[in-house]
Amino acid sequence: MHWIMALIICGSLVVVNGAFAQDNVKALYEKAKKEGQVVLAAGSPPAALKAQIAGFNKRFPGIQVNHIPSTGADATTKILVESRVGMSTYEVGQATTATGERLLAADLVTKFPYHEFGIAKEEVAFGQRFSPWFDLSYALGFNTKLVSKDEVPKNWEGMLDPKWKGRKIIAVGRGYPFGDLTALWGMEKVLDYARKFKAQDPIILPRGGPQTLEALVAGQAPLAVIQLDRVLRAKIKEKAPVDFVWLSPISVTRFWAFAVKKVRHPHAATLLAGYLGTPEASRLMEEASFRTQFGPSAKTDLARMLRGAGVQLMWTAPTLKEAKELKKWRAAVRKILAGH
Repeated sequence: MHWIMALIICGSLVVVNGAFAQDNVKALYEKAKKEGQVVLAAGSPPAALKAQIAGFNKRFPGIQVNHIPSTGADATTKILVESRVGMSTYEVGQATTATGERLLAADLVTKFPYHEFGIAKEEVAFGQRFSPWFDLSYALGFNTKLVSKDEVPKNWEGMLDPKWKGRKIIAVGRGYPFGDLTALWGMEKVLDYARKFKAQDPIILPRGGPQTLEALVAGQAPLAVIQLDRVLRAKIKEKAPVDFVWLSPISVTRFWAFAVKKVRHPHAATLLAGYLGTPEASRLMEEASFRTQFGPSAKTDLARMLRGAGVQLMWTAPTLKEAKELKKWRAAVRKILAGH
């Protein structure tokens, strides 16, 4: 049995004990039940959302969750536009610090003591407005039919070896996770690395996610800088010929759940946003999709694995000021990799 499956069987299937006993959560639930429904805008893997919505319904019965697929950036724009003239269609959304800053600036995010759901206080952000949902990080994936694990580079510098020149590495041209390294390396080193990486003649894709995985599985190149959860799902659930090695240091982007202020079901929205940040919801997401939380208080299997592997994590844009800087860093790298 694969090592991560053993971890999941031994650990992830343990139900988080204890109901949410805080009076504020109880009172919120009673109000949410009267509203009866809530609209969630999110782009997570369908299996993950299905599992978390089922968990929410079990914990808080009587509230229908209506899911609308959307990216955080698209949802933010729609919420801003609709809130200027009335109620927002989207009542709960997902956002990074970079995409959520506009909503915070417009004062469109509900405040609630989300730690009363059992979430660590230090994980709740921006004046109790953002509940931690999940974290995305990257790894160096490889096609096991084309290369063995012993041959795969073990660090960033290894990808600059001449033997990986000539369309042997797949990467996304949007500036991440390369630009994110600026927080640790500084801009000069990052730009120098990006130029040397570009000189390796990698396959640069316009967008990430499914396209990167499809190209790696199809054998278009032996290596790919890829989201950790995607390569794990492909390897374990789909039995695809892929595996990975850790890249360290590596950036981690936190995705937050938030409740929108100007909506038809405000209490149900706050209740769902709070639930999505709980250890229970995080484990359900991990079991379904290998997407989960890596934060300091996270007890998920992947969080433990990262710590055990000694991977140096860099949290992208922990503040609104740094979110603006991150956009500049990624744009500078994008210009080198994609030419615009």
